[in-house]
Amino acid sequence: PTHPPSHPCAHVAGASASSSGSSPRPSSSEVAAEAAIRRALAKRSTPFSRLGLPDAICEAVELRRAYRAAALLVHPDKCTHPEAKLAFQKLSEAFDALSGPEGQRRELDKQSNGGKGGGKRG
Repeated sequence: PTHPPSHPCAHVAGASASSSGSSPRPSSSEVAAEAAIRRALAKRSTPFSRLGLPDAICEAVELRRAYRAAALLVHPDKCTHPEAKLAFQKLSEAFDALSGPEGQRRELDKQSNGGKGGGKRG
């Protein structure tokens, strides 16, 4: 018999219900998907933190790897979590903001200036 997934993103990992317990525990991929969604939608997050990266310049390959890993977990075609689409959009925006020759530096400058605009120094 086929059992419905116990978690909206259960099929991402191909998780199945445990036969020994009354309620199956989420798989590590389910937990990772939930964490990626929370991280992407956090109120006071930075583009770096949305992708699970430290707020520091990183190599392009590391940036792409972080984006790809998170995007695969929360992609709306793979994850039926109610906020998967919004989380995926936030991840894409974060990746776009950090990509390009000056993206990371620009975002770090915003943070050091305390917000979105260019800092006013007097």
